[in-house]
Amino acid sequence: MSRSDRARRVPRAVSSLDQIAKPSPPIALTSTVERLLANAKDSDLSAIVRVLEIGLHHEQQHQELILTDILHAFSTNPVSPVYDPAWPASKKMRLNGFAQVSGGIHSMGFSGDGYCFDNEQPVHRVFLQPARIGRALVSNREWLEFMDDGGYTKSSLWLSDGWTTVQAQGWCAPRYWRRIDGEWFSMTLGGLRLVDPDGPVMHVSYYEADAFARWAGKHLPSETEWEAAARAGLIEDAFGTVWQWTRSAYLPYPARRKTPSASTTANS
Repeated sequence: MSRSDRARRVPRAVSSLDQIAKPSPPIALTSTVERLLANAKDSDLSAIVRVLEIGLHHEQQHQELILTDILHAFSTNPVSPVYDPAWPASKKMRLNGFAQVSGGIHSMGFSGDGYCFDNEQPVHRVFLQPARIGRALVSNREWLEFMDDGGYTKSSLWLSDGWTTVQAQGWCAPRYWRRIDGEWFSMTLGGLRLVDPDGPVMHVSYYEADAFARWAGKHLPSETEWEAAARAGLIEDAFGTVWQWTRSAYLPYPARRKTPSASTTANS
């Protein structure tokens, strides 16, 4: 979905949280689940817990999507409304430099008795060439350097579809960035805030990430390179900060099949 298409998808009329109807807590549902767990036979409990666990993870996915749509809707409002004044600021990047990902045979996929989605299986082996991967996420400071060097104006940095989109939609900065009185601000769920140079860059498309990597003389990692680095603890903020781009398509692992022991994702 393009930026302009998404803008037409969400409402623009909300200017205050007071105008948003807040649903009552799902007391009835909670009570039902509590009774189910309290009265379940020991032989049925593991199957019930597995269903409840996928439900909780799925709900978290929807909560993230709801917040994403709220941010976009608020960003189209000229008064820049605030969803939560106490919304935490972005984590500052502490590390720089690159880590070595060893070549050879690596094991990929989830193994163990804990929770996983079905698209994280099966465990399989892949061969990797030696590679180097950035230890930290790309910072806003680095992205500003990309912009100042004309990153959004040099067709040689972009894939053809990306360059067509840049020209058609007038991209010149990450989504939600606004230049006000010579300073860059970003719309957040905490309102309009000055861009923190040490924070991770967010809300960039695959085309933008690919162009930045090419500008920096690098390329985006493959999914297998990224997973090998994350497993080895080589990436400072592998999880819990931002979604990260790779150059790989979203495809199933080799020999993947749905099994009763794994939970299905919304995208599987």
